[in-house]
Amino acid sequence: MDRRPGVQSVERALDLIEALDAAGRAMSVSELAAAIGLPAGTIHRLLRTLVDRGYAHQLPDRRYA
Repeated sequence: MDRRPGVQSVERALDLIEALDAAGRAMSVSELAAAIGLPAGTIHRLLRTLVDRGYAHQLPDRRYA
């Protein structure tokens, strides 16, 4: 991925949103980690913020959409 200078956490959060959108389905933390090349712990922390702000939601089976 070609990166321009910016705020790393914002770039990563947008990468998550874009990965979910491109998949067109709910994804697990491990699937998202593999898709964008970040550790699962980082993915989880970012997803918690996205869920708290209403940009993503967690399904009962623990996948995210």
